[in-house]
Amino acid sequence: MAQRAQYRQQFADRGQELLLKLAGLQHQVDGGRLDLEPAAGICRREIQWISDLVEVPHGS
Repeated sequence: MAQRAQYRQQFADRGQELLLKLAGLQHQVDGGRLDLEPAAGICRREIQWISDLVEVPHGS
């Protein structure tokens, strides 16, 4: 499903949204808000999941 063009844009949009959220969280963590590190980790994992999901399969 993630390989279909109509869904790829949705995944890309979500990835961009998460990257912005992660940047804000990371800025706050760097400023001392260590309590936000778990939320940043969740963002990182979801970004990785989306990246893996939409990766074009090789050797097909």
